[in-house]
Amino acid sequence: MKAYNFLGNAYVDLGQYVKAIEVYKKAIEIKPDKHEAYNFLGNAYVDLGQYVKAIEVYKKAIEINPINMKPTIFWAMLM
Repeated sequence: MKAYNFLGNAYVDLGQYVKAIEVYKKAIEIKPDKHEAYNFLGNAYVDLGQYVKAIEVYKKAIEINPINMKPTIFWAMLM
């Protein structure tokens, strides 16, 4: 799963957000109980201006790991 996150992050660095989203979704498909890919996916949606989708994904990350503050902060910034 980490490999998918690294690949997705590389796509983000290149500005290829749609490809990044595809990769993060694959990571989630493999390990749906890991919050990291949801965080990254939410960030990619923000980069594309798809804020409603980002909020939905951040909510899922918070459900999985309520202690993780990153999605909470990003979600609050979007509200």
